[in-house]
Amino acid sequence: MAAPKVRHATEADLPQLARSLASAFAEDPLMGWLFEDPETRAAHRLRWMQFSLDMGLTRGHLYCAGSAEAGAIWSPPNVTLFDPLWGPRMAEMMTELLGDAAGAKLAALTELLAKDKVDEPHFYLFTLGTDARSQGRGLGAALLERILRTCDEQGLAAHLESSNPRNIPFYERHGFEVVSEVTLGGDGPLVCPMRRPPRIA
Repeated sequence: MAAPKVRHATEADLPQLARSLASAFAEDPLMGWLFEDPETRAAHRLRWMQFSLDMGLTRGHLYCAGSAEAGAIWSPPNVTLFDPLWGPRMAEMMTELLGDAAGAKLAALTELLAKDKVDEPHFYLFTLGTDARSQGRGLGAALLERILRTCDEQGLAAHLESSNPRNIPFYERHGFEVVSEVTLGGDGPLVCPMRRPPRIA
């Protein structure tokens, strides 16, 4: 079987990618914690993905595989996704979706990022997911390997935060190791920051 084709995503891919990622994260504990109302959860999750993809297209490296059935949002070394423009935009979106509850959720996410602050130059994986109907075809692995090859060639580490314990073995197979555990907000879901050192041939 031929390896899945990975390419840079364009603006035209964003609507399908948002639907694919929203499907991929339907059972994600972090999404369930952020968007607790079952009546609005699906719509809010889609809005989150739309925002993330817009940010990724502007600030990071945005890739897709298949017919935009899978996508990955990376930020390269020395690029912060939540810069002075996109950070406030995130707060505005969360307030629009959650009202007064947004403040506590954003504070917990900010605390997570502060605890997982990384000083070394690295690629950061913000989001990786495959539409539930297309999982098992190697699309996510192909998206991951695209940047990991670059990390190895340039001697760079890769970092991420896994918000679903089920995904940890997948990342471990690609060389990532859990470096800490953070419970969001003290009583929210467990998030595991992970690091992969570069593999030197």
